[in-house]
Amino acid sequence: KKYSINGKWKVDCKNGLGNLNIKDKEASLVVLYNQIYIDMSEIKKNDIENGVSYKLKEIPEDIGNIGRNLNWKEYLNDEPIAYIKMINDKTIKFYWYGFYNEKTKKENLKK
Repeated sequence: KKYSINGKWKVDCKNGLGNLNIKDKEASLVVLYNQIYIDMSEIKKNDIENGVSYKLKEIPEDIGNIGRNLNWKEYLNDEPIAYIKMINDKTIKFYWYGFYNEKTKKENLKK
């Protein structure tokens, strides 16, 4: 059966926390409410476990003070920042790796 993770997902549907919108090969995510909103692009699909890896698509424009202090140019690369695995039609597992810093070769903002 072919899987699709398209749609609007939340960390907690009852409280409406953690917005994640997915459409085809693009996704948008609230990393930090009122601070960091990002767009992601699909890098790789894992059909065996119904998963998709994403990278940072572009430098975000909608950022608060915390986001302004991050070195976004170093994060624009092909390293995955998130992985989403489809469990069933109503549930996904979201793995956040953090932004990969090209200069330091480390992930930043991992939590």
